[in-house]
Amino acid sequence: MTIDDFTPSLLDAADRQRSGIGTALINALEVRLSGVEQLYLLTARESPAHRFYEHCGFRSARRQGVMVKRLVGTTQE
Repeated sequence: MTIDDFTPSLLDAADRQRSGIGTALINALEVRLSGVEQLYLLTARESPAHRFYEHCGFRSARRQGVMVKRLVGTTQE
């Protein structure tokens, strides 16, 4: 699945979770991006994926703010 030409979206099937695929993908990404100072990742804190990313070494960015504007289901005046 691809969000757009620049943003790939990787989905790990539920029946294959905890098999090492996600960790291998993160590790391969880090090798490919060697020399990049910092990675940013967006995920919901209450999602199971949040714990997975923490396990991979990601931490919540306390100084970074993410802003959201919902467009679907709202009325514009």
